[in-house]
Amino acid sequence: MDNHEDRSRATGDTRKLFLDLMAKVILNQINPENGARIKYLLDALTSSAPLRDRRALISALVDIRNQSPEISEALKDPFARPNWWIKTLGFPFSMIGPDRLDNVRWAVETVIAENIPGALIETGVWRGGACMMMKAVMTAYGELRDLYVCDSFQGLPEMKEGPDSSLPLNENPILAAPLDQVQSHFSRLDLLDDSVHFIEGWFADSMPQLRTNGPKQIAVLRLDGDYYHSTKVVLDNLYDRVVPGGIVIIDDYFVYEQCAKAVEEYRHLHGVTQELHQIDFAGAWWRV
Repeated sequence: MDNHEDRSRATGDTRKLFLDLMAKVILNQINPENGARIKYLLDALTSSAPLRDRRALISALVDIRNQSPEISEALKDPFARPNWWIKTLGFPFSMIGPDRLDNVRWAVETVIAENIPGALIETGVWRGGACMMMKAVMTAYGELRDLYVCDSFQGLPEMKEGPDSSLPLNENPILAAPLDQVQSHFSRLDLLDDSVHFIEGWFADSMPQLRTNGPKQIAVLRLDGDYYHSTKVVLDNLYDRVVPGGIVIIDDYFVYEQCAKAVEEYRHLHGVTQELHQIDFAGAWWRV
């Protein structure tokens, strides 16, 4: 093996190590116990159990894995569906889990490797983790594309009518991540530069504006709006900008029937026949 092959292998190994570590940071796989600790404290504060001695409470938090069979079991796989609160109360940069985050990484690596032109967009970003992975992949490969980070940055809207009226997602305060916090998350990991564009506002307002003023070509379009309406308005405004070979990802296709309904209506109406692939219990993707 010559020196060029050695250098190429070393570069590939270093890139993989960097992105693997970035995934662990984004998902809080470094210290998942903190989510269990916060939930333990919330349960203690909001239950009728007697107050704990300060020292005893600290000891319990130190040894959180052994405080109950439920906690012990949940920490074996924080990303399993029943463990949503323990996972999310750890305040990771993303709650999508390793399979869907790996799908984001694969999508960006694919469009780079195949020279598929266009910007990268996520609609519904929470604390920014999936977009941070998009930017991390571009950084690892020396690629510079526009990245659009789109969210209300105040949680989900209340839906009083239509298919989404049965989803009270607006009532969960943990789903709100302010814009300045999301920007700081990018900055902490040295992922913030002029190619990262934050698009703030309800999708009903921001998506038509992005269609007018945003990219004419999209290589990766990731939707994570949960609602029927949020999914529909993104597809109506941005799908036709996805270039041939581009990748569309639907985060909650298998979780919320409202989301799936919007996707299937759009695909049927516009004759989208590309095979839809399942990622995990929640997500789906297809190539244009």
